[in-house]
Amino acid sequence: MKSRTNILNKLIKLLALPFALALPVFMLQSCHGTCVGCVHGTCQQSTCQCQDGYEGSTCNNTWAAKFIGTYEGTDCHDSGNSKYVIGAANSPDSIKYNNKYRAGIKDGETLIFPDQKITEDGVTFVFSGNGKLTSAGLHLELYSDYPNIGVIKCVLDLDRVN
Repeated sequence: MKSRTNILNKLIKLLALPFALALPVFMLQSCHGTCVGCVHGTCQQSTCQCQDGYEGSTCNNTWAAKFIGTYEGTDCHDSGNSKYVIGAANSPDSIKYNNKYRAGIKDGETLIFPDQKITEDGVTFVFSGNGKLTSAGLHLELYSDYPNIGVIKCVLDLDRVN
């Protein structure tokens, strides 16, 4: 009887071993499975935590993507209706305004145009400003600091065309 019990115990241990080895692997796969496709982030507590410049459930959308497009609005200088293009820059957290002015994106929501020395029509000035998405498009507060003139502020409320 004793040998029968020993054989039965050995058989149970032998059958239980594969399950015991597979359990930790299964648990790791289950935890990892909740962050499937986390592209530009790390899985933390079953949630994809995005790197700066990215957002979305899998961190595959750039902050810049929601700003990129064509906008229309009244120009500050000649009071006509003008088109403005926001394009991609060289990083996921920055854009180019009208293909010449660069802006960084703070916290995925706010455009920050740092001081930029610009020359147009032979006149050099310092350009800066900020902006924010609105339900209709984009709100910009832009500043041009001209020598011998001073700072000119331009506020634009632009409608998104595409």
